[in-house]
Amino acid sequence: MVSLLIRNELALGGLYSFYSQKFPKLKGFWDKLVIDEKNHAAWIQNLYERVGEGSVFLNEDRFNLAALSTFNKKVLKEIDRVKNEEMTSIEALAMAVDMETALIESKFFECFEHDSVEVKQVLNKLMEETRKHTRYVEAKLKEEKRGREV
Repeated sequence: MVSLLIRNELALGGLYSFYSQKFPKLKGFWDKLVIDEKNHAAWIQNLYERVGEGSVFLNEDRFNLAALSTFNKKVLKEIDRVKNEEMTSIEALAMAVDMETALIESKFFECFEHDSVEVKQVLNKLMEETRKHTRYVEAKLKEEKRGREV
């Protein structure tokens, strides 16, 4: 399950990397998200290592693997679409908003149970970063739409 959480973060970063290549005018925007997703994967990996130490409990019943797998397949399908189909930057941004929102709504990160203040901070940071991504992408989406109206 944790490997799927990590793969989801890395796949999302991969998607954003493809968006960066496809939309050079937004390269800096997408590249920032790529770095953030890699960091998120590293944070999750660190939490998983703490499970092995016994300081964090992993509640594997919290999610069904199908939901995690479905998210991953959705990201991979979008990567395939970016590689093979024409799309606009507005479509890419809208998809990114959908992906980030799905991460928030699914509460994937709540599978870690703990008593540690430090772990709680990491989990809160993961959720806040994901919320920030949503706001960041939504703002860019609005900006791009306004630019098309001119």
